[in-house]
Amino acid sequence: MGARSEDPGLSPSADAELARLRNFGVVAHIDAGKTTLCERMLVCSGVESRLGAVEEGTTVLDWMQEERERGISITAAATHLPWRGSVLQLIDTPGHVDFTIEVERSLAVLDGAVIVFDALAGVQAQSEAVWRQLRRRGVAAVAFVNKLDRPGADFLGAVAGIEKRLGVRCVPVAYPCIEGGVLTGVADLVRQVVRGASRPGAGPVDLPLPKSLAEEVGVLRAELIEVLALEDEPTFECLAAGGTPKETELLAALARATRRGKLLPVACGSALHGLGIEGVLDLVVDCLPSPADVPPPSAQAPAGGGLSELLPRPTDPVALLAFKLQRIADRDLVFVRVLRGTLRAGQELVVARSGRREVSRGLYRTHADSLEPVPCALPGQIVAVEGLDSASTGDTLCDPADVRALGGLELPEPVLSLAVEPAGAGDQAPLREALGRLVREDPSLTLREDESSGQFVLSGMGELHLEIALEHLGRLSGLSVRRSAPRVAYREVPQRPARAAARIERVFGQGVLSGAIELELIPAREVPGVEVSFEPGEQAGQALAEPGLREALTATLTALAAVGPAAGFPLAHGRILVRDARVPGPESRPPEPGAAETEPPGDGEAGLLQAAGSAWHELLSRLEVDIEEPLMALEVSTPAEYARGVIGDLESRGALISEVQSEGRATRVQASVALAPMFGYASALRSLSQGRAVHSLRPAGTRVVPRAQWGERGLSLR
Repeated sequence: MGARSEDPGLSPSADAELARLRNFGVVAHIDAGKTTLCERMLVCSGVESRLGAVEEGTTVLDWMQEERERGISITAAATHLPWRGSVLQLIDTPGHVDFTIEVERSLAVLDGAVIVFDALAGVQAQSEAVWRQLRRRGVAAVAFVNKLDRPGADFLGAVAGIEKRLGVRCVPVAYPCIEGGVLTGVADLVRQVVRGASRPGAGPVDLPLPKSLAEEVGVLRAELIEVLALEDEPTFECLAAGGTPKETELLAALARATRRGKLLPVACGSALHGLGIEGVLDLVVDCLPSPADVPPPSAQAPAGGGLSELLPRPTDPVALLAFKLQRIADRDLVFVRVLRGTLRAGQELVVARSGRREVSRGLYRTHADSLEPVPCALPGQIVAVEGLDSASTGDTLCDPADVRALGGLELPEPVLSLAVEPAGAGDQAPLREALGRLVREDPSLTLREDESSGQFVLSGMGELHLEIALEHLGRLSGLSVRRSAPRVAYREVPQRPARAAARIERVFGQGVLSGAIELELIPAREVPGVEVSFEPGEQAGQALAEPGLREALTATLTALAAVGPAAGFPLAHGRILVRDARVPGPESRPPEPGAAETEPPGDGEAGLLQAAGSAWHELLSRLEVDIEEPLMALEVSTPAEYARGVIGDLESRGALISEVQSEGRATRVQASVALAPMFGYASALRSLSQGRAVHSLRPAGTRVVPRAQWGERGLSLR
């Protein structure tokens, strides 16, 4: 593990260029020290000369005003730094559960991750959540145990806890040097030296290994080699032949095991005091994969065409994955990773999902909120693009001559909603536009407009999520809004199929407005919300074959499904089947649904949509639904003396306790609980524990609300 070198610039070899790239993110539970670690990386690599402090609101990567005021990361920030001849493209992700979407969409373009743990707190709820995200996406990871400068910190105990909670074999690659109760350096188990505090831009300071640590480091190094021999055949063969692996051989074996997900290398130190940072950067270069080391994604051709791999070749037709939208420096930017081909400013692209054509008006390499124009971007590179006005998170953008589409992102279901309306007269349209921009940037927000009240219903992942979204809205748009208190985002779920048909015939001007339609709603657990599909019968109307009418019907029925029949909450887990749709001419009478077509349909789209509304209201009158509510996974860490009171309070809220575990002088409680009884829980927990307990809530699916509890939940029937 060597020292940093300057960024050597573009290599003439495309393969060499790919091999020196590392796309990685830093992930953690909130307050584990993730952003401080990222800030230290920038200082160690010479990108920044001054260390930003989270508490002072001076960090480079937490650049939004909302982040600096609260001292937490809210949005994923992208930057780049040089290290040992490699180019590291880093994304600092939020640690709060309300902003999990930022982690999920960042992982869509990352090849590796550094997962940070607090040495005292160990594995916390969000630590487990991001680990599952890494595993699901096959993203290789290394770990960093932070805050070893704190009294009572136990590195090997923390490693054992990580191994137990995450179910992965952990191997320490470093060991803390503590003299007189003070962390003075970090021992590198591979190179058998001690690294002291780094100097900005000057690389690590290597010190000889103290005799007091020689035995412990020797034992841990031997254990590292033994573990590698179990997972790596060349290492096993070396030991079997009586040899000792060299430093380069150990690093190569560690890289192979890490990239296969067999081992989690664990470094250590204190981000606050600049100890152990170089070891993490070395792990990124030595153990995490380059874009050339990961399997290329497979994309599908249009109209059900076959799958093909998007090989990272700069001469192939360009293909990009959009993973984030954000407004920076008065520019609407789409952050993309180039999957193949070479992206240039002024290039025409097609959004694979919609077929719309866009032009990349500008390309920028980002350093948080700083933008550096670049003429082009090669495979593996992450850049921000201006001009992609119709692109959304998860979209694939391609060369018009070779359109391919990757699968979209899985978006979490919102758990809380609130009503928003403009405070000023005439601000309805500007507020609609501003909220639309907000939802486009953050796909974990959803929006619907209540036409009867004129209010907008904004739904998100939690109280903090919605609060920050509205603050951001006010700063960007300058609009003042009135808002309701947050309420649980209930959903109405059909119990069994329902069917209805309708036709209308009304005098409209000099003609007759007419239309006929037949609808069926069926339960579909695999569909998060509602999905409109067209499954005509043998004698269905020709309107079902017209793309324009299909799009209009889809939009109308999706909007109608936002209000369910029981308590007015949106319908979910249902599929709307359009069995028949006819638009007769303005002077003709529409046939009954299912009857033979007697003449070509006319152009009366309005008549068909009115018929759809009539059929839908008839269908709802026949529909039986359950009401589902968000179920939350809860974790509480409390001093042991308060555990009994904490557990009793949770049981009074209907929580199902799944585990109570003693961890030294603390007790960890895990439970599942409905969201509604947890309003105000933070204040109650502070009171129960004299402010010493902490908790974490994260979405964990849904459950049906028993009808006997509809009244106490305030679910009044319509």
